[in-house]
Amino acid sequence: MVYVNKLDKHRVRLTNLSQKKDNMLNTTTDTCGNVFHETAIVSRQAKIGFYNYFGAYCIVHENADIGDKNHFSSHCSIGSAPEHKQALESESPFFNVVIGDRNRFNEFTTVNAGAFRETKIGKDNFFLRGSHIGHDCIIGDRNTISCNVLIGGHSEIEDNCNLGLGSILHQFSYMGEGAMLGMGAIVTKKTKLTPYNIYVGNPANHLKINEYLIKKLGVNNEYIFAIQSRYNRRFSEMFLN
Repeated sequence: MVYVNKLDKHRVRLTNLSQKKDNMLNTTTDTCGNVFHETAIVSRQAKIGFYNYFGAYCIVHENADIGDKNHFSSHCSIGSAPEHKQALESESPFFNVVIGDRNRFNEFTTVNAGAFRETKIGKDNFFLRGSHIGHDCIIGDRNTISCNVLIGGHSEIEDNCNLGLGSILHQFSYMGEGAMLGMGAIVTKKTKLTPYNIYVGNPANHLKINEYLIKKLGVNNEYIFAIQSRYNRRFSEMFLN
């Protein structure tokens, strides 16, 4: 096994492992508090913060930049090659996968490296079993990505979103803050997923306002209007330029 760890926020250097073994879990803990199952494969070039957990058969590629206190259950793949023909044929290196803090990635979650920009994931997100984050995606904070959700490349998910079981997003999708997708929803090309609204069906259509989340977060109409305006500007940038 190979381990590399981020000893501060500005450098990357190889650490010496403390040879602390857990006989029951077959894990090794390094000097930064990161725990690695003995079957996990972690690149020497990967940047890893503090107190992360890497489960059985996880693969972390060299272009991964991982923050603190993340949990990767078994068979996760982080930083694998982007599924983009032009990027694969190019001799240029892939862009990094940058992951913030306190995210949980359940079994068989895959996060692709960037083809044209970094793939970015914020903090406090929950990725359920079998979810897929395509190349060049940007995922904000506090999102729930349910089992078997597929997010196509170049997509952007803002904060506090909920993607239901088996939902699928076309590449270049843009999901506004606080939006929700129902189970099995299919987001087709150039579909608007506006902030604090719920969408269901195939193709996904507006169902109702996400009143539950609005009340839970204490969001007022003025705030929603402001982020709606921001959403519209960004949507135009993505599809009209």
